[in-house]
Amino acid sequence: MSISGKYNQFHAAVYEDNTLLDKKTKHLICLAASLGSGCGFCSKYALSVLQELKVSQAELEELRAIVMTVTATKIKADLAQTEDNLKDNSNPMCCVL
Repeated sequence: MSISGKYNQFHAAVYEDNTLLDKKTKHLICLAASLGSGCGFCSKYALSVLQELKVSQAELEELRAIVMTVTATKIKADLAQTEDNLKDNSNPMCCVL
């Protein structure tokens, strides 16, 4: 079986119906993860499934707030780490050849 075929099997297994999480919850998680990672293809896929499942605007707003909070926290932590690294390193260049 090809790598693509194996991926398709994995995808189908993740999104099958007979698991602990219901379909709507899985696709809310998918949308949050894809927005956080910047995958437009997956975001479009998840949102289209959620629209079929009649997700409410309130649910999407709550999801948006969660994604924004996680993203902002990452930026805050990254900046703090960068500031700490700059104190320890006299060369602030991004790439040193």
